[in-house]
Amino acid sequence: HPAIRELRRAFCNLDTVPDEIQRESLRCHLGSVSFIDEKIGELLAHIDDSPLKENTVVIYTSDHGEMAGAHGIWQKQCFYEDSIRIPLLIRLPVGRDSKPGKTVQTPVSLVDVAPTLLTLAGTPVPPNMPGTSLLLSDSSDRDDRTVFSEYHAQGSLSGYYMIKQGNLKYNYYVDGEPELFDLASDPKELRNLCGESAYAEEEAGLHQKLLRTVGDPEKVDRLAKKDQTARLSAIGG
Repeated sequence: HPAIRELRRAFCNLDTVPDEIQRESLRCHLGSVSFIDEKIGELLAHIDDSPLKENTVVIYTSDHGEMAGAHGIWQKQCFYEDSIRIPLLIRLPVGRDSKPGKTVQTPVSLVDVAPTLLTLAGTPVPPNMPGTSLLLSDSSDRDDRTVFSEYHAQGSLSGYYMIKQGNLKYNYYVDGEPELFDLASDPKELRNLCGESAYAEEEAGLHQKLLRTVGDPEKVDRLAKKDQTARLSAIGG
């Protein structure tokens, strides 16, 4: 896709990375993950060996993933699963709304964390706050919930937006053709289904959900560029 080509160009990802450097990069990345796992284990052990065990909620999450060479990209800034999928684990104190551990497949988002924290604190969630408390959500898997993302920063000439619902992901680019992926049959996101008659209804439905979420994508893009221009004038760059 032209947007991905520009992203790779902007971050100098167009050159082929030698195999040994790729292997070393992945070793370092996975080593960092293992290190964090170990330190989280130490932290949980301290909590469980202290009075904090009775009233401490632990939420583990992140702000983005890492492409780690997939699709020729060695950072993030895109909507491929390697970039947007992040860990989200919640551990409640024993006896406080605690239930057996379960993996839920319903898409959720970082905007759900704030209302979740307010619910845990016994504080009403403001009606205009984005997101949904995960403690109040149905614990069964749902395929009707959508999550949204957008990007306007480094490596992009214009804004792009994503709506994900169940196994379907729809990407809209201000300057480029949209994309639709069925992650169940195409987990590596190699086949764009936009324009295929078998997915016409799904494409149209997700596009409408995108518009209800963001409003006018082109207008939002213009506002983002206007803000970026003002910031450049103010602070240079």
